[in-house]
Amino acid sequence: SQNIMNRKVSIVIPVFNEKGDLYSIIKRSILRKQFNNLRGVSLSPVLFGLNLLSFDKESGIINLVEGCFDCMKMHAYSFTNTLALMGTSFSKERKEILLKYCSQVRLLLDPDSPGIKSSDEIAKILLPDIRIVYVKLPDKKDPDECSKREIEEAFKNGSYYFPIRNMSFKKRGI
Repeated sequence: SQNIMNRKVSIVIPVFNEKGDLYSIIKRSILRKQFNNLRGVSLSPVLFGLNLLSFDKESGIINLVEGCFDCMKMHAYSFTNTLALMGTSFSKERKEILLKYCSQVRLLLDPDSPGIKSSDEIAKILLPDIRIVYVKLPDKKDPDECSKREIEEAFKNGSYYFPIRNMSFKKRGI
């Protein structure tokens, strides 16, 4: 019997498109934080969790996270209005999807350099059509590392983005 540390131990996660059809799969190594999607398949036109989206459409709020595990954790905590980018890139195709479902996006991207940069890029694409709330999670944690209570507290302390001259943005706490 081969030692488990020497094997490629992975789980496979299905990714569905807006119609609920299987679009792609993501493979994640359990031993390393490493993701792979099907070669040649771009994930930019889809948002992970769209087939599971369940929320009060009157509120018009979507939570946007980076990874599929962040999204699954949020759903486990009953934040079923959560979708994942499956990375940090954002496209106009994704904006069009969000416009069908919400008027406000709460960004809960990872608090590292790519996550912070992506939050600013997403705000530039979504504003002024969709209101942006930047949610700062405690202790520089990713969403899947937070407790439900920590996320609820972070929602209360979110910062709104307001556009000002020449498409530059100012963050303002509430």
